[in-house]
Amino acid sequence: MNFFSRFKKPPVGANVRDAGSDDAHVSNDAGGSRSSSLNNGRGSDENLASEISGIEENVRQGHYTKSVQRLREILEKHPNNWKCHYLMAMILDKIFAVEEVIHHMKLALEHIPSDDELKNEKVDLMGQLSLAYAKEDKWQTMADICQKALQLNAYNVTALRAGALVCALGNQYSNAAVYYKRALEVCPTDLDLLCDLISFYYLFGNWDLMAQYCLTVTKASKYTQDSFEYAKWMLTRMYRLSVVPFLFLFFI
Repeated sequence: MNFFSRFKKPPVGANVRDAGSDDAHVSNDAGGSRSSSLNNGRGSDENLASEISGIEENVRQGHYTKSVQRLREILEKHPNNWKCHYLMAMILDKIFAVEEVIHHMKLALEHIPSDDELKNEKVDLMGQLSLAYAKEDKWQTMADICQKALQLNAYNVTALRAGALVCALGNQYSNAAVYYKRALEVCPTDLDLLCDLISFYYLFGNWDLMAQYCLTVTKASKYTQDSFEYAKWMLTRMYRLSVVPFLFLFFI
């Protein structure tokens, strides 16, 4: 996701605590996998789990409208299923239906069980909700939710991405870099994170690193079509600006 090119600067005061001061520590898999977490929660029978897996496959193939329609049907029967609300929000985010994203994220947070088994999924939801508020320029709300998420899990990739965005758009680039470094230590292959880094280093001056992450995404064995096209577009843009024209040869 190309966050930076879409957002305005946040007002002064919208900030999260310095990443280096977080005293919580969890293992390096704490960020979790968003797709796998959808199939690991409680309250779903085998048929529903199979339905969710099928929807996820449709999403990977780019069939967003079909997936949304099927999820709406499922939610009519299972209105309290947090996993379905979460997946719905993820799909709607791809088509920029921000208000509905926030609505379903809130419902997912409302219905997710409050126990240690799903703690990481809850933090991931909070991080995604924080990023959704950013798209509506609700910076302080974003910062507040992000800080709460990082207090619960200082090594959740989604929450770290949100923290980095708050810092970067508040001109606190060194703090943003700390968040990104921590996120990369947790999950160096997270495509959303890598696309954030492409935007961050492009817009804030380090085009060498930006090109490095573009190539990382395009060579990833499990890249999505969206992430591949974004990385390719950014490299093409660099070529047109005559910064590193040799990189364009990679795509010929």
